[in-house]
Amino acid sequence: MSETIDIISAETHNLKNITVSIPKNSLTVITGVSGSGKSSLAFDTLYAEGQRRYLESLSTYARMIISDISEATRVREIRGLSPTIAIHQKTVSNNPRSTVGTITEIYDFYRLIFASIGIPHCPNHPEVSLQKNSVKDIVEHMAKYGEGTKFHILIPLSIDETIQDMTSLSKKVSDMGFVRFQIGNDIYSVADDSTRDITHVDKAYIVIDRLVKKEDDTFPIRLTDSLRIALEK
Repeated sequence: MSETIDIISAETHNLKNITVSIPKNSLTVITGVSGSGKSSLAFDTLYAEGQRRYLESLSTYARMIISDISEATRVREIRGLSPTIAIHQKTVSNNPRSTVGTITEIYDFYRLIFASIGIPHCPNHPEVSLQKNSVKDIVEHMAKYGEGTKFHILIPLSIDETIQDMTSLSKKVSDMGFVRFQIGNDIYSVADDSTRDITHVDKAYIVIDRLVKKEDDTFPIRLTDSLRIALEK
């Protein structure tokens, strides 16, 4: 890969057959008196050609916003130039929430990077890192427990303004296709005639399944089916 950007015979605006080599991976400043062609070299020649290449990788919408390239660029050849962006002190969008990152779509790549390399942690236990487990991973983990261990497969159910009492809670659980739910450590059936006060309860759990660990082939099959139902809800 070339270590320099070579501009050959640039004649845009005030430039008169200028040939220059600019090193990469360093900060380069273009200076000169007013009218000497500083902006013509930096923006109307170097940036204009780099932006043409950069725009090829963007969506049609982004090209419509930032494709204000001058057609007056005159240069014989530019070598070693990568796609470029330039930050101007001007507004290119009427959206007050737009930034250089959103308009150029670089922000989308940053989100992808952080989502890929970031390590999420439990909000209640910051020392515990979170990871995505498949149904197979969960089954293998639960298989380590001894025979006779009891398991409850649950999914959370928020109690909102539509649930006023145990009757409405039972109806919601029943409408979702289940027959049992848990509040605290107590398990109820939708057929129970309970008068428990749930005014101060903000969360219940739907009971997908109740299992007892057995050393046979039926346990992992039933566990797998129940976990898949829980993860889909």
